[in-house]
Amino acid sequence: MEEHSESTPAQEERSRDRWQPVEDLIERLPLVHGMIFADIGTGSGHFAVPVGQLLRGTGTVFSVDCDGDGVEGLKNRLETEDLTGWVIPMRVESNTFPLPDNSVDLASLGDEVHAGADAAAVMAEIRRVLRPNGRLVVIGWKQDESQDPIAVAPPVDARLSAEQTREVVTAAGFAYQESWDIYPSHNVLVFGESTAE
Repeated sequence: MEEHSESTPAQEERSRDRWQPVEDLIERLPLVHGMIFADIGTGSGHFAVPVGQLLRGTGTVFSVDCDGDGVEGLKNRLETEDLTGWVIPMRVESNTFPLPDNSVDLASLGDEVHAGADAAAVMAEIRRVLRPNGRLVVIGWKQDESQDPIAVAPPVDARLSAEQTREVVTAAGFAYQESWDIYPSHNVLVFGESTAE
């Protein structure tokens, strides 16, 4: 019988980088020295670590997730890549982030937008921590499963279309700005603070 070994975080990251190259997103992000970036639902730090490398010495990345194992794995990765202190992992128990009001310049939210009360709570918390003129980048699975690069992608009925994502996020008080067609399997939508009172 053939034995299967579990993949390491580094192997998983290399695999993900084949179907979701982080450079494709980073080249579009409005990154500037000294900024505060929050990666909500950070997982292994696929986006947080490269952003931390770019902002090292001038800015800070907060990596927020509810998965304790993921946060511990990220801490180990940060030590290996000498990013401890520049990328700060934060494990949260609820939809409350341990960040001050108006403290974040740019936030990303990956594969975490769903319809319902939880989405509203997450969006309200992002609005609380985002500075005026801050931006939110939402990355979510497309509903076309023929483009799925991995077997563990969420079921189609658990995904929101780009239009549904836009509705959920704008209902929380954000203003839609643009979409980036950079990944075959994911929608990428950009939002700013709404000017509506």
